[in-house]
Amino acid sequence: MAFVPPPADALDLLDAGGGVLDVRSGDRWDLFFPGYFKSSWDREHSVSRLVLPARMSRHAPPPDTARRRPAGQDFLGDWYFNHDSFDVMRYEVESQSQRRFVYDGRPTLVVVRATYDADGEPEVDWPSLASGPLSDRLHGVRSLSLAEVVHRISTDLEQGGEDPQWGVGAVLSREGFERSQRTAAAEIGIAAAGGTLAVWLNHMLGL
Repeated sequence: MAFVPPPADALDLLDAGGGVLDVRSGDRWDLFFPGYFKSSWDREHSVSRLVLPARMSRHAPPPDTARRRPAGQDFLGDWYFNHDSFDVMRYEVESQSQRRFVYDGRPTLVVVRATYDADGEPEVDWPSLASGPLSDRLHGVRSLSLAEVVHRISTDLEQGGEDPQWGVGAVLSREGFERSQRTAAAEIGIAAAGGTLAVWLNHMLGL
């Protein structure tokens, strides 16, 4: 997951080169940006995936895209940001991880390990969660850019490098290093949405 509310350098990179990054991640993993949705967003379907039923009444309807400024002009030209959705996901990840992750306001990458049983049911290993800030000039951070993260994770998975930090150790905290170690006995997932994280969240958060 990439917690990146606007403005942020990561959004500029995504807007200019999102097509390449989307292709680069391929079918093995996806990167999920909490709070963002496309203009074709289906409220009934999407809210049910992002918000606990008990909190539905607190979730504001998606903004009128005709009156809202999109997140970008190119790849993000039909992406919009919903503050409530972002905050709900922040709260849920902090809660499920028992506050091993606490969002501090900076653009932040979150990775986590998951295993699958014989029936294909996912189980998220929340104690394995590791996180850290992405490079961002507004916050004076120099670690790895969003583009570097996507390419490094993709390269590690493609080449079977088995780097315990998936090639993005420059972002993850030392404590996160120790928790996110990969083992040969486990199928590993990067905390992502689209295919995998959406399934994990549906199971873990009761969505």
